[in-house]
Amino acid sequence: MKAIPDKSIKLFPQPAHGHVEQAIAPDHAGRVRFQGSIWKAKFADSHSEPVLPGELVKVLGVQGITLIVVPGE
Repeated sequence: MKAIPDKSIKLFPQPAHGHVEQAIAPDHAGRVRFQGSIWKAKFADSHSEPVLPGELVKVLGVQGITLIVVPGE
């Protein structure tokens, strides 16, 4: 069975970077500083390793008031 894309997620034309302020784990949203504001953030998929404060994430889009992120390079 093919997954139906979540239409509530708005992807950005270009991914951007944010800095983790509160750790993000696969089962727990965290906080990211992005474009001068602090946002709630969660992983786009079930990434297995938490991302810790001070690390970079790539911001792919937004779902409501929550950023959708993946670990940064």
